Amino acid sequence: MSNSYAAVTVLIFAIVAIMHLVRIIRGWSVTIGPRNIPMSVSWAGLVVAALLALWGNTRFGLEYARDLRSHLAGFEADLRAGVARRELVRRYDPYLHPHQDVPLEYLPMLRQAGIGIYGGLREDPPVREVPLDLTPSKLAHVTWHDSTATVAGADAHLDFTLPAERAVAGIRLEYQYQAADGSLPLIGLRWKRAADANYPADNYKKYSPTGDRANWERGTWTRLGDSATTMTVALADTIAQIRILPNYVPGSFRITRLVLLVRAE
Repeated sequence: MSNSYAAVTVLIFAIVAIMHLVRIIRGWSVTIGPRNIPMSVSWAGLVVAALLALWGNTRFGLEYARDLRSHLAGFEADLRAGVARRELVRRYDPYLHPHQDVPLEYLPMLRQAGIGIYGGLREDPPVREVPLDLTPSKLAHVTWHDSTATVAGADAHLDFTLPAERAVAGIRLEYQYQAADGSLPLIGLRWKRAADANYPADNYKKYSPTGDRANWERGTWTRLGDSATTMTVALADTIAQIRILPNYVPGSFRITRLVLLVRAE
């Protein structure tokens, strides 16, 4: 049973259970043709639908737990084998945290504190930052001036084309954002190779407020005093173009830095 099928099934049974519960609480009468449906039918329907929803939800949860356990077992095995921090995050980030900056910055804290297997966390191979020229090669639903995009539509994006395709260990974006309605943004980042006609669906990372509310604006506890928000994507890929999606509501999006992380020579 696929996750989507399980989720839809649980939702349907939950709605049915809620409808029966509302009828019981409000004492609604239901008539089908000449027959009046007794309240006992809703009691039975409530119990059956609730049990089916619970069964589906439990099965969904168990499947997710098995998948999570298998991937985190791989994470622990790779950590013990000496795979470095950035590569660990690249391989397992869907199972660690939605935003890579959190494990990238917090895993070394576990190593420093000597917590379990994290005491043996291997340091990353050295990288250097290669700043990109902040002149977009393509704009959509934004106006651009002085490193600032004024977002005007839901499909707003900016493309930055590299001078030449190159192998990278990551991308780092630093930005400031101010929405017209005062909300915090959902920022997307895509990348592709020169041979790709479109941006591959898997080549996508995002930043949006999640987790500890005190860290929403800057993403991690270590960056609360920063003037800009940092979004880091660990990669092991060759790229030629980057697309930034600066939220889906009107606002002002200023890029302070956009750099490639490349292996130090």
